[in-house]
Amino acid sequence: SVLNTRGVIGMYLYQPTSALEDFKQASVANNSMPWPYFNRGLVYLAKSQLTQALNVLTTARDLDREAVKDELAKKGKGSSELALHLDPTISVNLAVVKAKLSQPHEALKLLDTAAQSLHLSEEELCDYVWWNQALLLQTTGQLESSRFKWQQVVAFRPEDETAQYALA
Repeated sequence: SVLNTRGVIGMYLYQPTSALEDFKQASVANNSMPWPYFNRGLVYLAKSQLTQALNVLTTARDLDREAVKDELAKKGKGSSELALHLDPTISVNLAVVKAKLSQPHEALKLLDTAAQSLHLSEEELCDYVWWNQALLLQTTGQLESSRFKWQQVVAFRPEDETAQYALA
């Protein structure tokens, strides 16, 4: 929608207040679209308003799931293909919020689900999942598992300085 697009422009112009207002209006105008909620979640996350971020990102995930189910039903396909069509960025950002809310185990569950059920390329796995899993595993003291994830990151992105440092 125009309002959602204008909100995205507001985000890029570092105008979070006007961006939030545009995203709120966009979600009122079409409350079944996940993207205004998702974008609001990103603004709230950037502003460290974690409870609000969690609420709207959860709504975005639920709306995305419903939209995909509806689309698959229109095509005569079952929900077994649901995971292939969900947007991984919603789950990953939800995991980031959970981690910031000191819920690392919940965050790891979200990342594990994203890695196992969503159809992601190796690049997406590296960027969205492995890096965050490695950091969360390290934070929760699961060093062996963390090391394995950092190795996956380095194998795909040898230039990643954080992963290199973690493995040193």
